[in-house]
Amino acid sequence: MSALDDFIAKLGSDADFASVIKACKSHEAVMSAAKGAGISLTEADVTRALARQMSDLSDEELESVTSGTVIPTLMQVTIAIK
Repeated sequence: MSALDDFIAKLGSDADFASVIKACKSHEAVMSAAKGAGISLTEADVTRALARQMSDLSDEELESVTSGTVIPTLMQVTIAIK
């Protein structure tokens, strides 16, 4: 299982972890929270999680991605990957 798979699995199984990730305001904060949970997540992993769902995002979510405010929607996107 990859680090990204571990991250997505933990989001789906650990409500406390999911809350911490949802509160993150940057890729670095997400990576730090993941590291604290024993998952070595890279910025590329965060980007990959978002890229997997780009075609399924609403116009508002796409605007969020292009404007650099991706993290508030990261939780919804990564859970949707499951």
